[in-house]
Amino acid sequence: MVNFTQAAFQKLESSLDPTDVLRIRATAGACSGVSYSMEIEEDPDNNDVIIDQHSFKVCVDPYSKYLLKDLNIDYVKTESGSGFKFGD
Repeated sequence: MVNFTQAAFQKLESSLDPTDVLRIRATAGACSGVSYSMEIEEDPDNNDVIIDQHSFKVCVDPYSKYLLKDLNIDYVKTESGSGFKFGD
């Protein structure tokens, strides 16, 4: 489903508490393609897919599940800043 690079995994592992659940969401737009977001989820829904990443959990809603298939998430640092990069 979702693949984290080593850099992304390390950043999330060091940033999240063991009890946190990370929600990854995908929203399809007409002309702009797919938009992605991540946030801490306090109460996952019963129909969410929960993925155990060893040191943290990820939840994905059923709609986003299909848009996130084989998505790579990286953490990058540049001169202008740092953040997560969603891509193929």
